[in-house]
Amino acid sequence: MKRRVCAWGRPLTRSTRVRLWFVLCCLNAFVLVLPWFAPLRTLVLPAFLGGNFPFLSVCFAATFLFHVVSLPSEVWRVLVPIAVLTEVPSLLGASWPSWHPPFGCGLALVATALRLALALRARGPERARHWRALFDALVPPTFFGASIGLLALAAYLTPFTRDLEIQRIGGVLGPWPPIVVARWFESCPPLRLLCQAVYALLPLELAIVHGFSFRKRPEAHPSLLVAFILIPVIGYPLYLALPMVGPREAWHSVSAQLAFPPDALPDFGTLLLKPAATIPRNCMPSLHTAWTLATLAQARRVSRALTIFAAVWFVGTELATLGLGEHWLIDLIVAVPFTYLVYSVADGPARDREHACALVLLAALVFAWIAALRGYSHLLAGQPLLVQLAMVATPLVTLVIARRL
Repeated sequence: MKRRVCAWGRPLTRSTRVRLWFVLCCLNAFVLVLPWFAPLRTLVLPAFLGGNFPFLSVCFAATFLFHVVSLPSEVWRVLVPIAVLTEVPSLLGASWPSWHPPFGCGLALVATALRLALALRARGPERARHWRALFDALVPPTFFGASIGLLALAAYLTPFTRDLEIQRIGGVLGPWPPIVVARWFESCPPLRLLCQAVYALLPLELAIVHGFSFRKRPEAHPSLLVAFILIPVIGYPLYLALPMVGPREAWHSVSAQLAFPPDALPDFGTLLLKPAATIPRNCMPSLHTAWTLATLAQARRVSRALTIFAAVWFVGTELATLGLGEHWLIDLIVAVPFTYLVYSVADGPARDREHACALVLLAALVFAWIAALRGYSHLLAGQPLLVQLAMVATPLVTLVIARRL
């Protein structure tokens, strides 16, 4: 009996997707018990009541889009009209005085039900392919629940942030890029709307790239999906080491009358900043940059057209992170070695000794920046040229190291 159980359980423990879902389940369980120990201001439950969190709707839409991309054309041509009809109640929800489902819920449910029916009817490798697709498509909305609670925990544990220290250290390469890009957005509103949409709809890019990658090789290791989860799992603890809220929220916390972008670089006499508890400390490193850069790395394995698509999305995301005041430039810089480190681990080379040196160097770059900004900000403030050279050199050195991976 024991041998039979081991023979049944061994494939599960060896499956990357099962391990990934085990991590997701642990994260969501941790978030569910958090309110018992910490008075978090952000709750997970409202995200499922009335669509209060637009990002949840984007995750539902990503689930639907992944199925559309990875299913044969004769299947998704039937799926799309049925899913759109199912989504009508959420579109009319604004006129309902009581609860209404968040947008995208109907799309995700219909697509998941159809894929489940196909999995039950199929046999052999085809059935395995459908089950893999079910696992992959449900990752974004499942991760959403955990992300809200984890960001709330970061805000609770770090009431004070270091944004004004970054402004003082960064010099020309620190506060000015967000202001410059924000002024571009003011002079070209369509560019702002486009970049804002790209920033908000990031899960859709993930669904498209992973969908085409899955369609090409459904049995391949899901590197992008693993990286999608590992990036916040490793990134959120870093927010505790160097908490920041970005230039827009930082300057608004100091003076509510200060518009973004400001007419001149704000100068303050104190470095102590205490933003509102509901503002997420999600800056260093920029996870939007990390996700889009990992997606670009995955797209290069699929096709040239998909690579161009991912590259355009990456550029739009970088402009949005700066021009919307979400991040300082240094957040984007540190995200480059961070992304290659995490994506390489997700891809598997971390198991090979020949890649160990490159991974250690990438990790050293990330932690050197965090340690320097956290513990030696007063020294870095007096060496602006050194800081600027280091910011320029970091992505270049990262690309050289990444060639070994």
